[in-house]
Amino acid sequence: MSYTQINTVVFIVSLYAVFSITEWAVHKYLMHGEITEYNPLSDNHWNHHKHTLNNMDLKENADYNSSINKYLGLYFVWSYSGIVFIVGLFEGWVLSRALSAVHIHVSLWTVVITVLAFSIYQSSFWNTVHPDIHNVRDNITIYEGIPGWEGWKWAFSAIRVDDQNTLYDWFKRNHTLHHLRKGVKKGNYNVTLPGADAIFGTMYVADSDD
Repeated sequence: MSYTQINTVVFIVSLYAVFSITEWAVHKYLMHGEITEYNPLSDNHWNHHKHTLNNMDLKENADYNSSINKYLGLYFVWSYSGIVFIVGLFEGWVLSRALSAVHIHVSLWTVVITVLAFSIYQSSFWNTVHPDIHNVRDNITIYEGIPGWEGWKWAFSAIRVDDQNTLYDWFKRNHTLHHLRKGVKKGNYNVTLPGADAIFGTMYVADSDD
């Protein structure tokens, strides 16, 4: 492996960690943050949680239905994906400068392509696994956002994490626990890019500590 390839691998792994931490922080501190006019993510996300039953089905009513919110808090639409890409570009550029300080150099082209790949993956896989967790079979169109892709389900289902579960099963269970755990013991904030929950001590494998 060449020096350039090693630098690229180091950058990709480091950017994964940055994206994982960002997903964790946005989910924990914005989506689950205080509901204010300056934080539109919170109201939409808390409403989604409030109307999720223990079996992960969504309970639509007069306050929560597809007429009020077409996407029911389930999907990454283009506006979300665009924000992810723009923030990711800034983070990727800062990361590339930091790595340059220790003589790990990557081109701006590498930064842009890698950030774009992560952004597409995060949006597409979110739009695959999140509706599936909530037993919704609809998909969004390319005009609304980056559609979910059955290929993610196939790929992650081909990887076994133990004798009974695949990696795709793990993703679903991980987010199910996010809904089932309440209050100060809520965790499992990573949905598409696991890692930060383990770093910050918020990754749980049971729906209670009993």
